[in-house]
Amino acid sequence: MHVKEAIDLLKSKGYRITPQRIAILKVLENNKEHPSAEDIFLQARKYSTFISFASIYNILDILEKEGLIKSIFGIDGIKHYDPDTSCHAHFFCKKCGRLLDLKDNFIELSRFKESLSRYDVESVEVIVTGICPDCKKEL
Repeated sequence: MHVKEAIDLLKSKGYRITPQRIAILKVLENNKEHPSAEDIFLQARKYSTFISFASIYNILDILEKEGLIKSIFGIDGIKHYDPDTSCHAHFFCKKCGRLLDLKDNFIELSRFKESLSRYDVESVEVIVTGICPDCKKEL
């Protein structure tokens, strides 16, 4: 997600472009970390000191509704946000708690979605759990 494109989309949908919205968009732009709302709040304060948790949740809801981000519930029970809305799976490390993108087509999610063609499938989510390569090295 690019900030300018997101701003253009939000404007076209009639949303006001506030400093808080811009701050959150800057935090999410090219973010591969899958931050939680709390992570986003802490990082967004660098761009806009007048931001509240309520604003964070409201803006994240808008961004998700407009298709600019996806939310993912990790096995940690926390809602994480992904600005990469392409079809891909995730890996959740049970040791370090990171949520990582799996893009090397170990499973073709688009083909899986096609196999459910008689259903009105909106999205496919796959979360693989285990130990990531970095944590595995430490064992």
